[in-house]
Amino acid sequence: MKSRRRIYPIFLSHAGCPFRCVYCDQKKIAFQSPSGVPSKDVLDHCRKELSALKRAHTPGKGPMEVAFYGGTFTALPEQLLQQILELAKPLVKEGVLSGIRFSTRPDSINSRICDLLEKYPVQTVELGVQSFDDEVLANSHRGHGSLAVYEAVDHIRSRGWAVGIQLMLGLPGDGPERFLRSVREAALLHADLVRLYPVVVLEGTTLAQWYRNGIYKPLGLEEAIHWCVPAFDHLVQRGNPPVRMGLQADASLEKPGTILAGPYHPAFGYLVRVAWWRQRVDDSLADGIPCSSREAILTVRVPKRLLSEVVGPNRMNIHHWVRTWSLAQVQVAGVDSWEGFNFELGWSPL
Repeated sequence: MKSRRRIYPIFLSHAGCPFRCVYCDQKKIAFQSPSGVPSKDVLDHCRKELSALKRAHTPGKGPMEVAFYGGTFTALPEQLLQQILELAKPLVKEGVLSGIRFSTRPDSINSRICDLLEKYPVQTVELGVQSFDDEVLANSHRGHGSLAVYEAVDHIRSRGWAVGIQLMLGLPGDGPERFLRSVREAALLHADLVRLYPVVVLEGTTLAQWYRNGIYKPLGLEEAIHWCVPAFDHLVQRGNPPVRMGLQADASLEKPGTILAGPYHPAFGYLVRVAWWRQRVDDSLADGIPCSSREAILTVRVPKRLLSEVVGPNRMNIHHWVRTWSLAQVQVAGVDSWEGFNFELGWSPL
């Protein structure tokens, strides 16, 4: 597994966004960041955040990578973009930051903007791809097709920066196979990191109108988990499990009336991994169970750090395996030295 970098996020809600996609209300998913504010206010916000980071920096913990999220960073006015980057650049030299990352749209990356960015310690560019399906992109009012994604990845790779791909499941016109094809495409592009976000219906969006008019039906929680399990499995098999599944839990999202519908859960990623382990052990048991299994204990050995998601909430996976496979007893044991997602099944007398 790839080690994760320590990230300090700064949210620039809607800043630079040339479109309002049907699902989007960054005011509600980007915490208390500015939205639709003048350039000076965006710059002041960045200055305050970076100053706070510098004051709180503890040399012994090592530097963090600053991440500008929530808007279309490379679509900001060029002068403002340079001013923000100039604020962050000296913190890298001082060892407070290890580098800069940001999120942007695929159609907002080109050679000219890359020439500008190359003057700064950029390390990672995260692309809000959402889908590789042109019909889904059109239905979502993204304003670009999948070709823009491939061109953006080429630009980023040519400068030696890491590529992140953010995908959404449950967009208008999406389906489980279409979504999985997008995940596979991200893997084929050798994305350095992948994030998976289920669509939720936020008040004040076009999607909210479509939901009320019966034009759009969001995924249920179990349905979204079902879509994500094979996606997670594919990325794990490629050695690059998603760094996040589900929206970041936040009090502003959980205010009554903010989310109208959809598969929001503060522990969505955990629930996907629980379901993935359940299916993985099921697949292994389907290959054969000792005839004496009803008089034996099944032990599932896994890396110790993964015990919680293998067992599941309220021991749901344990109960599932006992019931589904008519087993006498199931226990899960953690192995300190195991890395990744290794597991092993063992049998012992009852």
